[in-house]
Amino acid sequence: MAFEISKNGILRCQIAVSRKAEPTEQFAASELQKYLDKITGGTFQLKQIHRTSKKIPKKSIPKSRKGLPSILVGSFNKSQSSKGENDDSFSVLRAGKDLVIRGKSPRGTLFGVYWLVRQLGVSFLAPNFDYYQNLGGAEFVTPNPDLKVPQSCLGTHRPIFPLRPRDIGEGGSHTKPSLLALIDWMAKMGHNILRCPARGEGTHSNPHMTSWDVWRDLATPELKKRGILIQIGQHGYQNYLPTGVYFKDHPEWYGELAGRRVPMSECVFCTSNPQARSEFRKNVLEYLRSHPEIDIFDLWPPDSIPWCSCSNCVAIGSESERHARVVEEIRSALKKETPRIKLGIIAYVQYTEFPEKTRINTEVRLDFCPIYRDYKFEIDDVVSETNRTVYWDKLLQWRREWQGEIVIYEYYMKYRFRSFPVIMPRLIAREYSIYEKLGVSGVSNYSEPDTWLVYELSHYLLAICSWSGGIDADEEVRRWAFARVGESFFTQLDEALKLIEGNLRALYSGRFGFHASCALGKLALTTDEMRERLNGLQKALEILRDIIKNSRNPASKAWLEQLARALVYAISDFKVQIAWDDDQALPEALENYHESLAGPQENFDGIIHMGEAGRKELGIHYDSHQLKPHW
Repeated sequence: MAFEISKNGILRCQIAVSRKAEPTEQFAASELQKYLDKITGGTFQLKQIHRTSKKIPKKSIPKSRKGLPSILVGSFNKSQSSKGENDDSFSVLRAGKDLVIRGKSPRGTLFGVYWLVRQLGVSFLAPNFDYYQNLGGAEFVTPNPDLKVPQSCLGTHRPIFPLRPRDIGEGGSHTKPSLLALIDWMAKMGHNILRCPARGEGTHSNPHMTSWDVWRDLATPELKKRGILIQIGQHGYQNYLPTGVYFKDHPEWYGELAGRRVPMSECVFCTSNPQARSEFRKNVLEYLRSHPEIDIFDLWPPDSIPWCSCSNCVAIGSESERHARVVEEIRSALKKETPRIKLGIIAYVQYTEFPEKTRINTEVRLDFCPIYRDYKFEIDDVVSETNRTVYWDKLLQWRREWQGEIVIYEYYMKYRFRSFPVIMPRLIAREYSIYEKLGVSGVSNYSEPDTWLVYELSHYLLAICSWSGGIDADEEVRRWAFARVGESFFTQLDEALKLIEGNLRALYSGRFGFHASCALGKLALTTDEMRERLNGLQKALEILRDIIKNSRNPASKAWLEQLARALVYAISDFKVQIAWDDDQALPEALENYHESLAGPQENFDGIIHMGEAGRKELGIHYDSHQLKPHW
């Protein structure tokens, strides 16, 4: 039997939470009140009540009370509130005339509240970034004065993937408001970890590289309020043995390259040197002591630089062996001092092989991140030599040899896409199904505000799949499209999205993907193939413009116009490629390309990375590499 919340706009229940509930559960109750008010148009009472020892059945909930039925939020037994603190499952149950939403952890309770309001008519399509206010909105509420919780919602709900992170590393377009909006959206969609580099320095040349200390004071209380875990570190050996502090007096601590000792901006430090490792360990522990909010610490080498070539380091073995030894040494020290903190290791680029000699404790979490892959094919498709040899075979080796938690560090919104609308919802859904069967613990992705709108569907599907695993992508895309443009146009939008995915995703084929070939002068497509792709994108643009013309919904029209503008930019790029060897057609194609990037900044909110700076960089793209095509 359904639980009645309101009838003809008249409220039929109230909301209750324990007076001694955890802050996250108190917040969950207030969020439930907010969204039920929005759905029904009423004003729900939120009562704080005493705990009780009564159990129905074997569950601690308050005794039945006179008056309105209640939606009871969270645990009402203090002994239960701390159980399963890293378990995000929750239950929606009937208890007499009441309804109970309770998680195994306070965070689970919050996820249960957001899950339920999504079932009742709220869509959290995107973080509420500032530009969404003028571009169709980020969340939608379907009014319903006759609101009920159907029987189908009752039961226990568990995430398929226990680790569901979002990463702001290299998030050059983040601001204080955008980060707060992202954190808010993460909880609403069931993400339980925020990742951030410890410091944006060292080998990274990106001046906008995100550093945790920049956001720490702002983000920590908001993350703690929602129970979201804080994962800090990433490429950072250089932060704990800084060249400017030690190199002059101890050059022997640093890596040997071509017969000489060099700073860590050029080479990983000498991991065979015991004094270097001792100082490194001391500095890591000091950093973690000064940052007690950290739950997970990623200890990764600098990004994409060689390892020390001295005879002692070479004797240890491969880069994978050396990385594993460093992490294990820190793990042992950390376990004695702060066993609560999880340590993270990475299998990356030149050190993706499983270390045969060094045993990695299963308490460590692995990020599997070869970077290079072929997006034309699914990750386990043997047709793709790149996916098989660079990625899949090595992932299988890790899974066979090691029973620890593995997170796939993916690039479904790759910076190399140059802000093209390369969406891949069906690939994402299929690959999550593959990872679910393999026993992977989660998938991590970037979270860049500047391009969120153009990749909104991919971001949304990532959140859904992170909780539910392999889903029916077609059904989920249609549900999302329905929320975006309404009943009259969602099938047309779905058709346009299929054309965009089919004609753009397949271009990122081979080891680097076609846009990375610019410096190599390698053409990935023939002119006929480019014309075929162009025709598909133009058909998608025609569909979008037809919806814009006929829609009477200003919010839908604003969002669609922005997506269409992103597609115009991609199409203009295709036309340059096709005209490249035609001296008569090329000047006009180049002019159209530059026009697609011209105009006030608000025309490009949500679709071009790094705003005006990004458009300027894209605008001179064909002037770089001696006007060489970038495919």
